[in-house]
Amino acid sequence: MIARGTLGHVRYYGFRGFFNLVLFLLLLPMLLVVILGISSAPDIEFPPPQLSLAHLGQILESPEWRASLGISLIIASASALLATLLGTLAAVGLARIRLPGRRLLVTMVFAPIVIPTVVWALGLRLILEQLGLLGGFTGMILGHTVLTSPLVFIAVSLSLRSLPPRLLYAALSLGADAVDAFRTITIPLMMPGIVAGVLIAFVTSFGDVALSFLLGGNILHTLPVSMFHAARLNIDASQAAIGIVFIVVALLVTVGIGGVRRWHDRLWGTE
Repeated sequence: MIARGTLGHVRYYGFRGFFNLVLFLLLLPMLLVVILGISSAPDIEFPPPQLSLAHLGQILESPEWRASLGISLIIASASALLATLLGTLAAVGLARIRLPGRRLLVTMVFAPIVIPTVVWALGLRLILEQLGLLGGFTGMILGHTVLTSPLVFIAVSLSLRSLPPRLLYAALSLGADAVDAFRTITIPLMMPGIVAGVLIAFVTSFGDVALSFLLGGNILHTLPVSMFHAARLNIDASQAAIGIVFIVVALLVTVGIGGVRRWHDRLWGTE
């Protein structure tokens, strides 16, 4: 018989080892991209002969790559703001107003992330082509807003679910009307969800390939699309250097979400 304490240690270290293995497998591809991106070799070579920032410098000095980066930043920023507005309004509306067919509405909100992007993006491409918006910023921002709005909806909905109802009841009992209670209680408490939603929407839009490829046409090439076209011709260290840009953006978003959560917990005394 194995002692209960020994069995507990086996489970603990077994789970810890499994968790570390999964974490290692998740981080390994990103670590390899970083190493190859700062390699002095022009092609993919591992281990790198020397470490150098030359490839990153070439990316920043290239007019084509800078233009693609600027396009990605504009589209990601605009679509993230619009998605935050739409996703927040949808989350608050569906949480506060009992509408007939509410479950159907929620299902429709999730459709852009459940249905493969290529499927509905193809239909959106046909619509934008008829409207003369294909290959323009308006069409791209519209498509990315559709893609990212459900993510904001999820983040804000989770914040609303964790909102203590007693705070609203207390505010109303002290004479505040519904608008004041929403402005002073609901909005501050769901702010972490809103901030998380806008950051997740930004990084999702920034890294999208399929939707940008279909809606950008031959005019607007975002950074991921330009990277995809370059990789079709030849995979070299410059693509790895671009990958570092995506990794840095993702890390900044992760740190930003964590920072907002800690600030919110300290402000409301929930740490």
